Amino acid sequence: MRVMFDAYWLADGPPSGRNVVSSLIAAWASEFKADDLTALLPADVEIDLPSTVSRIVVRPFVPNHGLWVQTQLGKASAHSDVLITQNFAPLLRQEGRLSVVFMHDAIYRRHPEWFQWRERRYLDVATASLRQADLIWTSSEAEASQIRGLLPRYGERVVPIGLAVPRGLATAVAIRPGGHTAEPFVLAVGRLNVRKNVGRLIEAVTPLLASGRRRLLIVGTPDGMEFLQEEHENVHFMGGVSDGELRWLYENCEAFVFPSLDEGFGLPLYEAKFFGAPVAASAIPPFLEGNLADNYFDPTSTGSLRSSVTELLERRVTASSADAGLADWSSIARRARASVLRGGERS
Repeated sequence: MRVMFDAYWLADGPPSGRNVVSSLIAAWASEFKADDLTALLPADVEIDLPSTVSRIVVRPFVPNHGLWVQTQLGKASAHSDVLITQNFAPLLRQEGRLSVVFMHDAIYRRHPEWFQWRERRYLDVATASLRQADLIWTSSEAEASQIRGLLPRYGERVVPIGLAVPRGLATAVAIRPGGHTAEPFVLAVGRLNVRKNVGRLIEAVTPLLASGRRRLLIVGTPDGMEFLQEEHENVHFMGGVSDGELRWLYENCEAFVFPSLDEGFGLPLYEAKFFGAPVAASAIPPFLEGNLADNYFDPTSTGSLRSSVTELLERRVTASSADAGLADWSSIARRARASVLRGGERS
């Protein structure tokens, strides 16, 4: 099978996007050595990919991922059996080639008020492009069900393949971050936007920090609608951290809290459990589907959130074993390839 991957995010993309693309390509190369794999890139960049994966720089450079996929990849992938892209499908369909799009979530359709108009317009274009796709991957069965309901015309094409802890993080050497980690701490991780519910998290957890012997550490960078990082005593916004630093934080926190109002998957929950952190998480469908949290709470209730974290800190809830029930990238690559074969039979 000749498989081409949209690797734009490896050159210029969010950390989560880079992790997903690089991990899937590496796992596919390892599992299916007979396949001919190519990474399509927007520029000459130093990236770590298996030596068996070819690299093609698709020119001209277009500083917008969606526009690049839609206008440049159709011709570049003409001689492939499968083209796998992120969020967008190329405008030009190539006869005999299967177009697969990984649509990570449709949250903007459920909660447009959480997004700026530019973001909504961008995502509207991405969603409209899906009519060109033969197969639409997403990350969880809960999200697949949501997409089928919101976009019924694509229903039978939507297939959940899952996600796993990024390979780079899973193998990173733990490094203690500088500052703010001398005291016991509660940890939250994720790009900062309104759906991450950080304001309610701070309100809920602040009374548990009052003694000054515990801190709340928040890892992530602002994303989407403006997020105000207000100063709070014993609450520290750490911004982005390295994989080694993130591993250390997961391994050494008293509790990891994931208070999102909505998610398509929620990879930090899986990362935290992989490294053995006690986890309190929102009782939302993708988190309940994973069944990894040690304690669940209503993310719209400050009291419920506080009680859940308190139970973990006081160890009234026994943390489940690390790495329990977690998928790996090899199994995801096998699931993804099997869906491609089924999609090819239908097309």
